[in-house]
Amino acid sequence: MPGPPPRGITVLAPDRPVALAVSSVFAVGGYVLYAASKIVDAVRPWGTWSPFQQALADGSMGAGLRRGYLWLGLVAVAFVAAALPVFDRRDITVV
Repeated sequence: MPGPPPRGITVLAPDRPVALAVSSVFAVGGYVLYAASKIVDAVRPWGTWSPFQQALADGSMGAGLRRGYLWLGLVAVAFVAAALPVFDRRDITVV
């Protein structure tokens, strides 16, 4: 039986309910940002950072990829690059 995971991994992803809660908070936060940017002038410039802006207001990706949405892919690549060392340290051969 493997020992406990390193402390950094435990803090980042302790268990499934916490991971679901965190992702749900980000999803709801993104939608609230999108909705608030439509009705609050002070938040309007931040509305473009919401993925809901692209999905609901600007149309589907089938119409073409705008340069302004390049940040979505870059953020995804950055998160994967940051996660690779963590997965590389995991010993999954014991399972």
